[in-house]
Amino acid sequence: MVKAVKTYLEWLGFTNVIDKDETLKEDEIKEEDLDLNYNGQLVLLEVKGINGTSTDGECSQINKIVLRRMKQLKTTDVHVVYVVNNQKNVEPLSRQVPPFNDNQISDAVNQDRTMIYTAQLFALFSDIENGFVTKEEARECFLKPGLANFHSNMTSLGVPYDYFQKNTVVCLELDGIQISVGDTLYFKDSLNKLVGCKVESIQQDKQSISTVTTGRVGIKLKTKVHRNRELYKQ
Repeated sequence: MVKAVKTYLEWLGFTNVIDKDETLKEDEIKEEDLDLNYNGQLVLLEVKGINGTSTDGECSQINKIVLRRMKQLKTTDVHVVYVVNNQKNVEPLSRQVPPFNDNQISDAVNQDRTMIYTAQLFALFSDIENGFVTKEEARECFLKPGLANFHSNMTSLGVPYDYFQKNTVVCLELDGIQISVGDTLYFKDSLNKLVGCKVESIQQDKQSISTVTTGRVGIKLKTKVHRNRELYKQ
């Protein structure tokens, strides 16, 4: 799994990704699984596959390495990332998402640690290939404390309150977010991948309009959406 994550990081555009197993000297104790330098910052990664979800200790274990690396390199510019393949014995669609509780996410923010689960990376590949997220945007997410959010360039429109015409018409209540005919709206499928739906027409108060910003509206989309999923605009 470490080698797979290393390959993925290199595909994202990270350079000088080092697998510590390949450089470990005989008298050294292995600590982080991978490290890399990005924009002058040392990034340490722990990659773990587990049957359940992470304990508090597993989430924070990599933080123990930070002070040693700072002392060795005489720098405070060190960031840590915890990558987990949670519930590896469970079918992917049945796994807990996200596999961290609120306290673990809050601790990660306070301790300047990023947490990522492998299902995110799986979905991110599709999002990048479809042009919804850039590799540069994805790389920056590895440096932001807390649970990684690879969709931070998306603005939530909320969950539609009604659906028509086989889920190709959605009803939303907008509050200051502009939507125009020709825009693309997005929702996340069961694998957390973004799916784009082009806006074909908009109606408000039984009138067809080209742009809307506030109020209750009906939006006709080129493709159907999944029910009870949050919609986004890029």
